[in-house]
Amino acid sequence: MSPVFLDSAEATEELSAFISRFLESEEGIALGEAAAGLEFPTLLELRVTGPDAVVFVDFAQRRLVDRPDARPGAAATIDADSLHHLLMDQLGPIEISRLAEEGRVHLEGPPLVLGGLLVVCSQIQPHYRASLEERGRQRLLDAPAPVTGAIWKSDLPSPPMFGVRRPWQRPKGEAAAASP
Repeated sequence: MSPVFLDSAEATEELSAFISRFLESEEGIALGEAAAGLEFPTLLELRVTGPDAVVFVDFAQRRLVDRPDARPGAAATIDADSLHHLLMDQLGPIEISRLAEEGRVHLEGPPLVLGGLLVVCSQIQPHYRASLEERGRQRLLDAPAPVTGAIWKSDLPSPPMFGVRRPWQRPKGEAAAASP
């Protein structure tokens, strides 16, 4: 299967177009108003790989930013084909889990911010297809969907889930007694 996006310029163009469409929508306006009252940075760095593209989204200001003045509150990295298929609603729960297990998607940031991104994703996703349709991007609309529901096995070890302290968790045991 060939890559969905031809190059970095096309990936950046498509991301910018559909995110701008979302930010100008009723959902984007409501999100901007809600984000403006938050006490943490509302800037997202969206990194796409294969081809590479980076887009900064300031949700509170409802705009794309070329060179941010502040550090992003969160960052998301995903391979371009997976992002396209995810936004086109062509992946099921198994394929989405597989993205994480195979390291094709990575999120960075505080849990509260990452949780908020899940809400944003559900609101922004319909704008991708609409943006492609409005702009006559038939090649991208016709890109073949990946195989879903296939049985697969990863050679990678399972990521540690239990007994691993996360950066946002309080110290436990002797470490808790020693901390101020």
